Amino acid sequence: IEGVKTVFEDQLTQGKDIYVIGASHHPKELLKFYLPHYTTKRVKSKIRLHALYAGKKHKEPPPYSTVRYLPESFSTLVSTNIYGDKAAIILWLPHDPVAIVIKQPDIARTFKKYFDVLWSVAKE
Repeated sequence: IEGVKTVFEDQLTQGKDIYVIGASHHPKELLKFYLPHYTTKRVKSKIRLHALYAGKKHKEPPPYSTVRYLPESFSTLVSTNIYGDKAAIILWLPHDPVAIVIKQPDIARTFKKYFDVLWSVAKE
């Protein structure tokens, strides 16, 4: 959990928009005390979140974000967060999430292209 928090703090440090493929509802459960602080900092820093969820819709999307939805069949425990020249792959295991950060501009751009394709077919 501390590693995932480190990834989220890194997103704030980068100060770039965040694009999430396979956005998860798990952070609300696993990071319930940390997430409000992160969201406040993200909004204050004007870092927009663009998130692709699968299946279940939010009653209210996260602040300062745009979200779209893919069919439930796209649901997975893995999410990919693209920000700046980094891509973070997060496996949202219930009690032991795992995060891998790749700092490489070509990889980040490639994942962003995947995001753009999925965004174009997702529903609001």
